[in-house]
Amino acid sequence: MGDLAELRIPDVATFLAVARLGSITAAARDQRVTPSQVSKAVARLERVLGRTLLSRRARGVALTEDASTVVPALDDLVTRARNLAEEKLAQPRRRVTIATPSYLTSFIAGIVGALPEVRVRTLEVGLSFIRGYATEGLFDIALTLGAERLAPGWVATRVATVRRGLFASPRLARTLGAKPSPTRLRAIPFVTPVYQSANQILPGDDGCPIPRSERQIGHEAATAAIAFEIAAASDQLAFGPVLAARGLVRAGSLVEIKIPGWKLADALYLHTHEDRVLSAIQRAMIEALRSAPED
Repeated sequence: MGDLAELRIPDVATFLAVARLGSITAAARDQRVTPSQVSKAVARLERVLGRTLLSRRARGVALTEDASTVVPALDDLVTRARNLAEEKLAQPRRRVTIATPSYLTSFIAGIVGALPEVRVRTLEVGLSFIRGYATEGLFDIALTLGAERLAPGWVATRVATVRRGLFASPRLARTLGAKPSPTRLRAIPFVTPVYQSANQILPGDDGCPIPRSERQIGHEAATAAIAFEIAAASDQLAFGPVLAARGLVRAGSLVEIKIPGWKLADALYLHTHEDRVLSAIQRAMIEALRSAPED
């Protein structure tokens, strides 16, 4: 017997075609190769197996007695190899889980486009969840506004800038007029952020230049997306990332209120776990996020 390391699956498949069709010429047509290539493939397989597989006749070829005993095993070998190849093609090479606040989900499409061979799972969660569960292995990647030190093993990269703004329904915007002063805004209720921690509902911070203590507290919401939905349906203001309000603005349900002196933006950070995210995947995501259009 020869060296099994030299065994070629295509040679086995070619020999099986000869065994099935009883002719080297017919096998050549079936495999789309020349008769000479078929003969060479069978000869290589005979050397590896250390036995003669075909005997020539006046018309075509016939299997030897040795060949008849190994055909079932060779057929099973080719079937298993094909099944493994099909399984590899049917499944993505890797899967990554991304944790992100709802107002940053618009960046996910760019990430997915940059990772065609990766299955992406998205968890829409708050910053408190990202901070609290970074050590639990529930996600491999996170998006945050502002730098967050999650835990050892996490790498943070600044990738873009996200602008924040103040929004109101068209009716409230007309009432406020063009460029209202902060003093005028203090008389209007704000949809304010809250978050859950240890079975408690706690006040959050939306980053508005007017401190929470100086505002009228209106409805409350756990995410910026919900806050903007509430503002669109009520005479209340909401402050947060501009991109989270983009859809409602396009639909005419919200209007951005321009306040003199307010030019606010946050850095978008991509966090990746260095032991669970390949460097090639990290680089592809960074490039995609840095090329995303700014608001």
